[in-house]
Parts: sequence; C-alpha cells; structure tokens
Amino acid sequence: AENVLKEIRYLVGLGYREIFFRDETFTAYKKRNMEICQGILDEKIDITWIANGRVDMIDKESAEMMKKAGCHMLKFGVESGDDQMLINLKKGATVDQAKEAFKVCREAGLDTHSHIIFGGPGETLESIKNTIDLVMEIGSTTASFGILTPYPGTEHFKMVQEKFPEIMDGTEADMERLHTTPYYSQALTNIEPDELQGSIGKAYRTFYFRPSYIWKWFKRIDSMDEFYRLVVAGSNILTFGITSQK
Repeated sequence: AENVLKEIRYLVGLGYREIFFRDETFTAYKKRNMEICQGILDEKIDITWIANGRVDMIDKESAEMMKKAGCHMLKFGVESGDDQMLINLKKGATVDQAKEAFKVCREAGLDTHSHIIFGGPGETLESIKNTIDLVMEIGSTTASFGILTPYPGTEHFKMVQEKFPEIMDGTEADMERLHTTPYYSQALTNIEPDELQGSIGKAYRTFYFRPSYIWKWFKRIDSMDEFYRLVVAGSNILTFGITSQK
C-alpha cells in the first residue's frame, strides 16, 4: 500500500488529477486497498480515480471507503447475464453476484461500467438477450459490448484451431476491428457471424438510445468541458450504433 501511495504522490506532484488503476483484480485485495484509501484521506491527497473490480470481490465497506478516498467509478467484467454462459466462460462468478455488486456501488454513490462479451462457447440469441436485460436491470452507468476474440495460447484459441487449423497463429486478426467483428466465432457458437455482429449494434442501441438514459446524462452536465466530452462520446456511440445495424 505504501508503494502505491508513493506513486500517487509522485503523479499528483506532476500535476495529474485523475488515476486509472488498470489492475484487473484491484478489488481482490481489500486490506491493501483500505490502507491506500486511508492514506489518501489522512494526507488529504487531491485525486480522483477509477479502478477495475470483480463482481464477487466487492462489499459495502470497501465501496464506501473507496468513494470517500476519491474513487468515482468501478469497471467490472460482467461478461454475461446468463449463468450457463458464465460457467462456459469459466468466469467464477454468477449473475446474482453481479446484481449485488452493482447494488453496493450504487448505494455507495459510485458510477459503474459493465464489460460485456458475446460469442463465447455455447452462446445463443437467448443468452445474449439475457445479458442485455441484465445490464439494463443492474443500472450500469456505462457499458461496452464486444465479440470474443480468441487469443493465441488460450483455451478458446485451441478450440478454434481444432475446427479451423487455417487460423495458424492468429496473427492475421485485424486489430483495428478487434472485438467488433467475429473472428472464427463459428467455432464457438452456432450464431451466424453477421447475426453475432448485429447483436453488438443492437446492444449499444438498446442501452444507450433510451431517452431516459440520455436525459440522465444531460442533467449531470456542470461545465462546457463536460458538455463537450458528452457530445464527442455520444456521437461516437450514435455512429457505431447506426452503422452496425444488421
């Protein structure tokens, strides 16, 4: 914890006002995190921050302490809103745990982000619908939807190699379209590639194009800088949502 605080002091000294802790399992280390938060509070360090978390590794005490110490958003790999898909993905978490994690964050005043992945082993149109429904239900502040891309060296990549040896070492993947277009997805799911890609656009439209959601964000604007960021982000989502229709 002291080493992390030392890095925070250094960054603040350089003039930074926001930190993103990229650690994929930041919330797994409760004792360390509580010490970091207490240090920020004791030293009155003026910093805001974002962190990643696991839905099965966050509780009320931790969320409230993080909020006090400047955290304003936790990003979770929800992945799916279907328990069977979570088993297939070997996520080690459940839909109920996701619901509880987002409830805890909401009550603590923390914004949340849901990372969602479609096209895993055994994915169906029904499981995709369950996932979209869950993201809407848990009240995620923002969400991102992507298509599973099998990476070399992973179990999913080996599953693809067995059916499509022409994938070779995977280096032909188009990195500019990573997670937005299917890449040998037919080895993992019976959903047609075009339909799977269309599901991404549908998910973005369903989540972001709600009048109530848009109005909620406009009510949060408190500066021209915030307005500009909202317009840019909204334009990007609008363009993707429209152009990805199938």
